[in-house]
Amino acid sequence: MLTKAELKTFLYLIEDAAVALSNAGCNDLRLLADCKLTRDEAQEILELEHKHINDLQRDEPVRDDSQKEVYATDWLVLQALAAKLKALHEGAP
Repeated sequence: MLTKAELKTFLYLIEDAAVALSNAGCNDLRLLADCKLTRDEAQEILELEHKHINDLQRDEPVRDDSQKEVYATDWLVLQALAAKLKALHEGAP
């Protein structure tokens, strides 16, 4: 478990990294090749990303096994994971 100071510092650095990633030329996160996820795990990350942005204009991610790769947006996934870590840590005893 991180201390409160460690968590605050980590979350700041994650947000800073997410901003830097958002300014990069390419924001593709290859979930199968780079993250070594299964298709089920990749779908889970796509759903986490979709839930985090809460964009009603964007359709729910649909699994398509015919595609060679599954892509997500790197900085959005980073923000979503940081938010989840923060929520989990705040709920811990």
